[in-house]
Order: sequence, then C-alpha cells, then structure tokens
Amino acid sequence: MKVENLKGIGPKKKQFLEKLSLSDTRDLLDYYPKGYEDRSTLYHVNQTEDKKSYLLRLKIIDGGNLRFSGRKSVLTFKAADDTGSCQIVWFNQPYLKSKIKIGEVYYFYGKISRKNNRIDLQTPIVNKTLKKELGNFTAVYPLTKGLTQKDFRNIICQALEIEKIENIIPEEIRLKENLLDRKHAYREIHAPSSLHFQKAAKRTLIFEELLIVQLAMKMLKNKKRRRGYAFVYDKKIEELIGSLDFPLTHAQERVLQEIFQDMKKPISMNRLVQGDV
Repeated sequence: MKVENLKGIGPKKKQFLEKLSLSDTRDLLDYYPKGYEDRSTLYHVNQTEDKKSYLLRLKIIDGGNLRFSGRKSVLTFKAADDTGSCQIVWFNQPYLKSKIKIGEVYYFYGKISRKNNRIDLQTPIVNKTLKKELGNFTAVYPLTKGLTQKDFRNIICQALEIEKIENIIPEEIRLKENLLDRKHAYREIHAPSSLHFQKAAKRTLIFEELLIVQLAMKMLKNKKRRRGYAFVYDKKIEELIGSLDFPLTHAQERVLQEIFQDMKKPISMNRLVQGDV
C-alpha cells in the first residue's frame, strides 16, 4: 500500500517520507530503527545520571508553576520518590498544568539534567499507568525534519497491520537455526516486547538477508556456467611451450594442465591467473 493511503498521512508527511525514500508499506517495514529506548526499567531519582533518559515513578509535591515569555511557556512541578526529589520541566505545554495533580503519582520518561545540586527531568512523557509509550523498549528512527518519533511509530504500526508478510526461510531451516517467524521478527524489530526478542528478530532478519545474498550469488554462478565451446588440445600447444627460452615451473605446468582440462569442457571457464612479471 502507498504511504499516502495510510491514516494521518497528508501531502506534507508524504513529502517527508519520500525524503527518506519511503513510498509504500514495504519500504516502511524495511526501515529499521537506529536504536531503542529502554522504557521498561524503573529507576529511582538517586540512580540517575546527567544527560541520560530514565523511567521514574514520582509523586507530585507542589501545584506547579507556569510562566510565559511572549508565546513561549515553561511549566515546572516538584516531584519525588523515596530516594530524592527533582523538578519536572515542560516547554510550551501549558495544558498540562490542569492535568497534573498535587499528591498524585505518575510514571515519567525523559532526560535528566544535573546542575549543581538541582535535578531536572526535561519534557518527559507522562502517564498514570505503564501503557502505550511506557513500560517497553521503544524504537528510535533516523528521521528528517517534520516527522516526530511518535508519529513515525504510529505509521510503522499501520504498516505492520496492513502488509502481508510471508516467510522466506524454509520452516525446517528456521526451526533448526532457532529463528523467528518473519512477521514476528518484523514486529519485534519495530516494537520489541523484550530485549531478548529484539535480538532474536535482528538475528532472524540478518540470517534472511545473508541467505538471499548467497542464493543470488549461486544463481549468478549457475548462470555463468552456461554451455560454451569446448577446445581440443593439440600439438600446437606443445610446440608453443617447447619454443619457450625457459623451462616451466612445476606450479606453471600444473596450472596449464588445469586450464587445458577446463577448456575441454563445454562450460564457460572462470579462472584468474596471477603471475610475476
């Protein structure tokens, strides 16, 4: 299916996708993440480090502070767990002021900024429960300006549902090599249920790609081994060799015999001869 037929794809998003050479759902499935965010492991405030992202479970301990500067806004809340406190910061999201309630506990995922003795959690995702964007491993894609990670993941989810994915690797090989079903592999690459299955999916798709390359090379080799002309060995070759001013080495004689044998066969010869000058 063409990308413009997917839900939420207008002319602008279509152009952004085309910049990434993505024109249909098949292209989308083969556009793999550049990495993953671990939104499944819960951390405490005192375990966090500067410039790293974490999943935290925090209680809101003040009513929030909303400041405006022209059209821009900064919203801050103080929050804490049993190990420490931090300041949660959102830029240009004033609507959250009425949604975040003092005394309530929420799950947050965002990047930590540590400066002096202050800890900021910057523009985090927030939910009351571990669902949707939290509590899992989340794919991160190399995108062009105009596309957000959230929007692109939604597009990928549509492609996974729409695209018909059939197994390429024969079942006996797949079972022997402990590989995933192809549809399962694509799901685990784009929306991994665990790190274990993400690694299994990566191994499956790499194995599949290598198998396709090997089969293509074998087909090319078989094509090159098409019927050709057989040459009959005669005394002129012996006379030519005998006219040389130097004797052939044992290696040279061996290679010549191999070439003569190949020339007698009605199959095109593929041979690289290397020698010192």
